[in-house]
Amino acid sequence: SVVAEGGTETTVGGYKIHTFTSSGTLTTFDTSSTTIEVLVVAGGGAGGGRSGGGGGAGGLQHESSFTSLASNTSYAVTIGAGGGYASESPSSGNGSSIGSVMTTVGGGEGGDQMGTRTAAGSGGSGGGGGYDSGTAGSGTSGQGTSGGTASNSGPAYGGGGGGGKASAGANGTSTSGGTGGNGSSYSTSGSATDYAGGGGGGEYASTNTTSGGSGGGGAGGYDLGGNEYPGEAGAVNTG
Repeated sequence: SVVAEGGTETTVGGYKIHTFTSSGTLTTFDTSSTTIEVLVVAGGGAGGGRSGGGGGAGGLQHESSFTSLASNTSYAVTIGAGGGYASESPSSGNGSSIGSVMTTVGGGEGGDQMGTRTAAGSGGSGGGGGYDSGTAGSGTSGQGTSGGTASNSGPAYGGGGGGGKASAGANGTSTSGGTGGNGSSYSTSGSATDYAGGGGGGEYASTNTTSGGSGGGGAGGYDLGGNEYPGEAGAVNTG
């Protein structure tokens, strides 16, 4: 029987799935005898410029048997956007939530080696540290992990990778940026999908691109001879 409505509704293997990729409303009718599985992922943080750190994955929470949704109730579903990069400054991701019953924290921004050389941010998962801009950001317990630290040695001065849900970002080295931390796989959508991977760290004087973590983390960029090659954007709707 129909026990809720909202989002994009599909039925797979006897489960009715409500998928929200933009903010909306979930309305419940009867939750008294129904097993509810919930996955909430926040937006990932942006990576830093040049030898900057990778962005941290958005915080992720998963419950296979969720009991906090009441019958005959409307819940505001908020889907947090990922962070961006503007005016030589990265920003953190935005949180996602189902009303007040489950809330996740946006991913921390990577440390930036441009402009004011800002430090990495903490969040659902922490951003990787950037060269000359401080240490890595930390993750939120139960939602993600920390970013990796940057290298202070050349030629690459590699930025740290952003943290992912399953593993922390790797540390940058003198020859490469740190890879992004891996995300985790869930079948809540009806098929196994990886979510919440961290971004790869940037590097200098190199043509390497450091990979992001499984679960949508984008690869890091690089700077060669004064020409900057931006990192990749994270995969849409993965955190």
